[in-house]
Amino acid sequence: GEGGEGGEGGEGGVATIVLEGEDLERAQGAELELDGFCAVTLVERRGLLLPASGALCVRHRERLYGFVDAPSLRAFVASPDAYVGAVLATVKAAPELIHILRLEAAFPAASIGEIMREHAQASRSDGSLLAPSQPVQDGSVQTELHPEAARRDPLYVWNEWELRRRAIQLTNLRQKVTTSSQTASSCLRRESQTQVYLPRESGTNTGVSTGTAPPRSVNYVAGLRGAPGSKMQVVNLVYDPEITIGRGR
Repeated sequence: GEGGEGGEGGEGGVATIVLEGEDLERAQGAELELDGFCAVTLVERRGLLLPASGALCVRHRERLYGFVDAPSLRAFVASPDAYVGAVLATVKAAPELIHILRLEAAFPAASIGEIMREHAQASRSDGSLLAPSQPVQDGSVQTELHPEAARRDPLYVWNEWELRRRAIQLTNLRQKVTTSSQTASSCLRRESQTQVYLPRESGTNTGVSTGTAPPRSVNYVAGLRGAPGSKMQVVNLVYDPEITIGRGR
């Protein structure tokens, strides 16, 4: 061709061609295998996904593979079938990469469409790809918290000292007598209540509050800054609010 193909290699008589020139330009619009990720990086770096460069492409078994750099391209050309098999082994160990790299054809059991198709063929005869709908309903069961009543003696005590304390307490109660007495002052007394009227709240109003505004005297110190020969002097300013200056105070 006019552009030429850069080199050939391969295993078992299968040609692996490095694309260059016009062949590389024509391959720019083609779809790369592994969804455009570098196969060598995927294998050697344990599943790392790096986008391949469009300027580094190889045709192997009528499929285009891209690579991130020239060393990765040369490594693939030296043993392409080994890298393809290693890619499948790496993806098998990480099933989440199957759909990312578009390898459903190599793993039909993991293809969503194939799973739905097999399930539909096994369960329906009309050829639909959707699984048959099954009627379902919510159910609940409620059981008693304690089906059997607890037979416990709340007064049971296993401690011997507690039993002795109770025995002494009962013995002391037998010697106790309740007595009561009533005096003449408390005889036939009953509770009584009285009610009084609280005084009303009252208040007085005083005259209008007034005030005066005395003059304000402020001292200002002048001459602290300026030429060295300037003298310091104190200026006294008296402000009288009662004096009207102009239209305002």
